[in-house]
Amino acid sequence: MSGHHDHVRMPRGYLWLFRLGCPLLGFGLALVVKPLTRWLIETLDSAPGPLRIAAEIPTSWAIPILIVVGIGAGYWLSREAERDSLAVTVQPDGVIAAHRDTERYIQRSRVGAVFTDPQELVVLTPAGREVFRGSATDLSKSHLTEAFQRHGYPWRGTRDPNEEQYRNWMDGDPDLDEGTHTLLRARQEALRSGNRGETERIHAQLQEEGIAVRDRDKKQQYRRITGGGVTTP
Repeated sequence: MSGHHDHVRMPRGYLWLFRLGCPLLGFGLALVVKPLTRWLIETLDSAPGPLRIAAEIPTSWAIPILIVVGIGAGYWLSREAERDSLAVTVQPDGVIAAHRDTERYIQRSRVGAVFTDPQELVVLTPAGREVFRGSATDLSKSHLTEAFQRHGYPWRGTRDPNEEQYRNWMDGDPDLDEGTHTLLRARQEALRSGNRGETERIHAQLQEEGIAVRDRDKKQQYRRITGGGVTTP
């Protein structure tokens, strides 16, 4: 890996919203915690324990205490948000996609198309197989476009070039064999249970069977990987 590279990641301004916003919330809570707790007790005859405890603290002490708590919470939230956000490094000879504690390197020769679909970054091989799909909600689409185009990657914009080939999956549809239905059922269950590792494993297995799959409005959609490559606009 060599040459100039571009980084695309969550804007720093988002992180400062957490770092500054939480202390401000702490300050505001310190000012309203007493009347809020009193109102809850008078209206509902109860109030959460933490609010009751905070209401017992003199306001002159509650303000600095809750601001400090807000600072700690803000830095923790910003760190978690940054870790949970996709970070992309675009180089002349490949792409690095980092998420949490894992990094994925995609060699330039394996890239046949790159696009967002609509809030996910997707990389396809020249034969149309999916080599990467990850949430890009926090990334600037214009920065992604500039980074990939600057290095000569086949950027396809904000729409899957194979969009028209996708169909909603229906269990038992005769268009698919029983083995594929079994995999899609298992993937659906993994999605419902939040088992990301199992979802990715089945996703890869479906591709081995020549099926690309994605999720839309809580439904699985699929298309056949024909090996004919991606459509060029």
